[in-house]
Amino acid sequence: MKKLLSILLCLALLCSMMAVTVLAFDAGENSPDAPPNDWFDNIVIPPDNSITLEIPIVKIVRQLGDEAPGRQVFTFAPTDFKYDETYGPENNDKVNYTVSGGTIVTNGPGEYYGTLKIKVADEEEFAKLDDGFSIVEVKDGAAGWIYDTSVWGVKPYIDEFNQNHVWEPDDTNVTHNEVGNGLVFVNTYVGTSGKPQLNKVDHFAFMQGYPGGAFGPDRNMTRAEVATMFARLMVEQMEVGKTYPCSFSDVPASQWYANYIGYLEKFEILTGYPDGTFRPDAPITRAEFATIACRFEELTAGKATFSDVPDSYWGAKYINFAAARGWVTGYPDGTFGPQKNITRAEVVTITCRLLERKADREFVKAHLNEMPRTFTDLPTEKSHWAYWSIVEAANGHDYTKSGADETWIRVYK
Repeated sequence: MKKLLSILLCLALLCSMMAVTVLAFDAGENSPDAPPNDWFDNIVIPPDNSITLEIPIVKIVRQLGDEAPGRQVFTFAPTDFKYDETYGPENNDKVNYTVSGGTIVTNGPGEYYGTLKIKVADEEEFAKLDDGFSIVEVKDGAAGWIYDTSVWGVKPYIDEFNQNHVWEPDDTNVTHNEVGNGLVFVNTYVGTSGKPQLNKVDHFAFMQGYPGGAFGPDRNMTRAEVATMFARLMVEQMEVGKTYPCSFSDVPASQWYANYIGYLEKFEILTGYPDGTFRPDAPITRAEFATIACRFEELTAGKATFSDVPDSYWGAKYINFAAARGWVTGYPDGTFGPQKNITRAEVVTITCRLLERKADREFVKAHLNEMPRTFTDLPTEKSHWAYWSIVEAANGHDYTKSGADETWIRVYK
């Protein structure tokens, strides 16, 4: 009898434990802290079913020259939506969205912050963003500004753990080298004084080699070649399809260099000879090149430096100014050689100094096989005194800068 009672008590206790276990399981399954069976169906959304993505924007304003930028409004917008194939043309794949907060007001150099808000009507519209979109700066054409042409990729998704609609940068669609706490856009103010400016922001390639792979560092450059180079380096780019006439009798409009020469003459960067000619095919001298370089700056007095450049020399003020700025140097004997034809190596060295460009030597050494342009007559850094300036000039690159030093991020043609 006692044995039977013990068995019955054990059975009762076991049943009680099973009931408690079932209750505990049921409570856990329905508790607010437990993950739902289907997180997509349990997403928390506003009463009107709308979904808003908030994207932080960082605007960096830089000043080039002495003229400071005043109040300016910059606008940012989404573009280039890559629709989920689920919503093909037959399902009206156009995303219906509204944008707010897409402007940042700046006043002077510095960093400014804002938030771009993109709102869609409901879950179905949000699903159309599955493959992402881009954020760009809208160029409104304000005078004196170099606009940022960056494209930032945005990839929206649903966070499975907290059921929020969020986004992350899409690194496959980023074309900017600046990084920060948000999508970074950099605009540079060059001023509206009318003085032509050289583009010191975009480090694209401005020199190439010859067929066969040589650079020819000790070869000369013609006056037409130098005019073409400087025209392409200016902030204010030539308009495609537009003709820029020039006044020189030996520069017919049919020549490949005519438009470049006419463009620089418009800004009074180039002058010809007393007989009305430009002599486009003649080698350019060191004095002539120094003079052109100085015409992009407000010329101030320079101290007489070279024994063969007396004050009476026509280009003395330009040569002395360029020497004072550190753009040009002379020879060990104290001369400048103003009438000597300038070499291609000298051109790239002076131009890199003008543009405040300096090659990232460690990057180049580590990625030498990836450089878009290397030259058969410049195999190593020891092959020519101007090797690093030539590498800088011949290979476009994205970069960041600290003082005078560049850190390269990637290279391109």
